[in-house]
Amino acid sequence: FIIMIMSILGFRLDVSGLSLPLSFVMLCIVWLLCHYIVMIIMAKVLNAHMAWVPIASMANLGGISTAPAVTSAYNKTWMPHAILLAILSMVTGNFWGMLTIYIFNQF
Repeated sequence: FIIMIMSILGFRLDVSGLSLPLSFVMLCIVWLLCHYIVMIIMAKVLNAHMAWVPIASMANLGGISTAPAVTSAYNKTWMPHAILLAILSMVTGNFWGMLTIYIFNQF
């Protein structure tokens, strides 16, 4: 939602004429909820600090540019780990992107 708000404000988009199918909106909401739930569960299973949930999420979304920015808000000593996480996210991103395209094509 932050990315969407930033794009609306940054590009001065007029969303009044925007219409999206309800099934697409629901799929996006379910996708985000699943992402959040899986990230929380994995943080608990790995006994990781909960600050790594938004860091890892931003590494998946924005990669090398956003993960260090979020990390600096929590703990600057985690920066090398966040950069490594962002690089790993970029490497595996093609697979997840292809999976997303496949799922969207099913609707």
